[in-house]
Amino acid sequence: MQPAKDAAPAHAYGERHVGWLRTILRDNLLSVVFQPIVNLLTGDVFVYEALGRMPLALAGEPDYAPLGPLDWLDVAQSCGLLLELDRGWRRRAVEEVARNHAGNNTSFALNVDPRILDDPGFGAGYTRDIIERAQLSSTRFVLELTESGAHLGDGRLHEILSHYAAQGFRIALDDLGTGYASLSALLHLRPHVLKLDKDVVVGLAADPIRLNLVRALADFARRSGMQFIAEGIETEADLIGLLRAGVVFGQGFFIARPAPEPKPPAAEIRVCLRARAAEVERTRFHSTGTRCIADIASEHPFLSASLRGKEVERRFRAQPLTDGFPILDDAGAVIGLIMRQRFLSTISGAFGYALYGDREVREIMDTQPLRVDAGATIEHVSRLATTRPETSRYDLIVVERGSRYLGVVTLYALLATTTELEVEHAAYASPLTGLPGNVVIEHEIRSALGAPPERGLPFFIYGDLDNFKAYNDVYGFPAGDEVLRLVARVLDECFSPPEFESAFLGHVGGDDFIVVVHANDEGPVEGACARVASRFDAEVRALYAPSDVERGGIVTTDRRGNAITYPVMGLSMAIVTSADVSARDVHEVGRVAADLKKRAKTEAMRRGGASGWVRERRQSQAHGRVDAPSPVSVGGLAPRDR
Repeated sequence: MQPAKDAAPAHAYGERHVGWLRTILRDNLLSVVFQPIVNLLTGDVFVYEALGRMPLALAGEPDYAPLGPLDWLDVAQSCGLLLELDRGWRRRAVEEVARNHAGNNTSFALNVDPRILDDPGFGAGYTRDIIERAQLSSTRFVLELTESGAHLGDGRLHEILSHYAAQGFRIALDDLGTGYASLSALLHLRPHVLKLDKDVVVGLAADPIRLNLVRALADFARRSGMQFIAEGIETEADLIGLLRAGVVFGQGFFIARPAPEPKPPAAEIRVCLRARAAEVERTRFHSTGTRCIADIASEHPFLSASLRGKEVERRFRAQPLTDGFPILDDAGAVIGLIMRQRFLSTISGAFGYALYGDREVREIMDTQPLRVDAGATIEHVSRLATTRPETSRYDLIVVERGSRYLGVVTLYALLATTTELEVEHAAYASPLTGLPGNVVIEHEIRSALGAPPERGLPFFIYGDLDNFKAYNDVYGFPAGDEVLRLVARVLDECFSPPEFESAFLGHVGGDDFIVVVHANDEGPVEGACARVASRFDAEVRALYAPSDVERGGIVTTDRRGNAITYPVMGLSMAIVTSADVSARDVHEVGRVAADLKKRAKTEAMRRGGASGWVRERRQSQAHGRVDAPSPVSVGGLAPRDR
């Protein structure tokens, strides 16, 4: 539940507020607005949340001071009117849905204040009754337990959740991360939907710890069969952070503000969502086996939008193995989809044939099937398909090239191919970090060297751990593995949107890593390297015993019994660009990087092992010769304190 943006601050509620509330309820002045909760990968609306609102002015009350919805709930609680206010907002929302949206399958979320359970007038079936009287189905509604239930224990929350779940409603638990939405509540209540509180979302992109928390919560929800929604998305940066964390559904002012009528996001926002999702998807999957959905699309018969229902039935009867038909307009563009099971169950009812037999298929088709461009990756489409509502999860996936129909993909074919690609990816990836290895790395370097100029200058950042062998020998392989995973995580988090549209991260082998990015100049790259150096130096110390940190590293002996000190590990990075090599050659990039890494390690030793980076501009000469190295550019190598 998101409060009104410009609500007055909460303050002590006096008799005037109670009087205003009584007037509002008596004169039926409650209203609702609707905010879309969308699929962040596509921009399609998942559900509209109905948000209660109060009048901004009261006739004959010049001193009337409106509060935010949550404050009005507290006023109502203080004077015994909570049940009436809570029900009034729900009733108004159902009335609006019945008046304007009865003829479609759009879903709506209704807020419920859990404290009504303690009201003497509370009784079972109110919400179900108003929905049934409006001739709507309860399956179209999600009941959302709101913030103000913070004072109820898990037992009371479980009671109200069971009360509504028994009536066929789906239940959403609001404010995950704050309030009463605790881990204990999750374990005991088992809601259908989890909503991440806006206070956790704001600033997500700039906070790696917060990002890791959201990633873990989203994974928990997915593995537990729960829908996971992030609210309070107000910036594009936080949208990208949520996508990187694996969040699929969300709402917020960046996507769409609440409005008196349910409205989907603006076209430009939908384009933005799809573009950002595709960018994040490209950075998530690194494999030479990446394939487009067009590779597995099959030709499939389609129907004209003007075809009548009885003719559609004959087509299904004549083609018993056909699960569905895309619906095309006269220009050959896809405008919908009709699936066998849903259509036949509709037309076979008591009055189905009479109602739908002579209607054009455009009136009874699904107008929002999953449609993807032929160039979309199989991995991206798999995420879209598996996050569809249960009622449409097995529907055909329509593939288009531009605006023209190309074919369809079944969910079975998609999942089979995804499994195949995962096996292929695993064959080329490091089993420790999950990052792609040398086969894929070489492919990425070649692709970057041959990329069009509009993508920017390709930068290759090679990272190599200093003093890793000594640490591995003393602390053991499991501890050494943790260091490698730390390097992978820090590189991934520092070379990420919005600074970089896409970044490739690979594990060369041992303690060597590579990042491939495109940028217009070296500024963002050097800035990211500086963040890597700072983050790694700060976090690696936690992997040492306090005594080793205190003495500045590991003290051991050589074969002759002489004491040797290996400083705390650092990460030396070499930055190479296409301008630094004499030819567009993978091996030349590696040779230049190896020379720069040696210089970076030398600089690191002079400064007590601190992490840092080295960059050098070389000028190409005729006949493939390279000038003598110019002075290196050094960064991040501040002397390390003990």
